[in-house]
Amino acid sequence: MEKIVLKAEPRKTGRHSNRELREGSRVPGIVYGREIEPQPISTDRKTLGLALHQSGSGLIEMELPGQAVLHVLTREVQRHPTKHFVQHVDFLAVSMTQLVRLQISVVMTGTAPILEAPDMVLVRQSDSVEVECLPGDIPEHLVADMSILKTIDDEVTVKDLQVPANV
Repeated sequence: MEKIVLKAEPRKTGRHSNRELREGSRVPGIVYGREIEPQPISTDRKTLGLALHQSGSGLIEMELPGQAVLHVLTREVQRHPTKHFVQHVDFLAVSMTQLVRLQISVVMTGTAPILEAPDMVLVRQSDSVEVECLPGDIPEHLVADMSILKTIDDEVTVKDLQVPANV
């Protein structure tokens, strides 16, 4: 996974400041974490969209003027209800030496032999699982092998997922 660098600037807080930022194609947000005070920021809308798309649930490097580069995870993205553009974003600053817990998506691979029967349907209970790892070791996704589904009683559980050793 390639590193994503997002440039952000401190922003003013106030009654109409967020509206002015959005009209200027910027997105308001906040960065918080254990070792830093919550800090209101703003980023370019287009750059933020690319960073969110490329990172998935992974790590983003954030550059703030006059500060060291922060490693952040996206915690919440608020979107406009009809136009779907990003209105506000929350980032969690993390230490690269402390474990984090987050949801990772599960991707299915292979073909289940039982699904060749015309009356069979695959029912998925969950599309993601919670993992714990260091921020530098966050996988893009976990893989579930569907070829183990040979009979109607077979199932794929969390223990069957292909998980990297450090996760």
